[in-house]
Amino acid sequence: MSDVVEELVARARAAKRHEAAYDREIARVRELLPVVRALDPKKYGPKVLEGMIEGVLERGTISRLTAEAAGTARKHEDGT
Repeated sequence: MSDVVEELVARARAAKRHEAAYDREIARVRELLPVVRALDPKKYGPKVLEGMIEGVLERGTISRLTAEAAGTARKHEDGT
């Protein structure tokens, strides 16, 4: 195999490993966001959290993920 072909294969494999690692890290960030928000919902609002995580998730997503922990989740008309 030529050097350029070997490099192509190696970089593709590295990209797949990095993508898998990114997915694991984002999953953990999603788990931690509600925990941090619950510590002090006024101090750790979606805007602050978005800055803390350097914008890897946007504010609306953070708000949805943390609403229950912050006590701001909307209830459906049927009470659930």
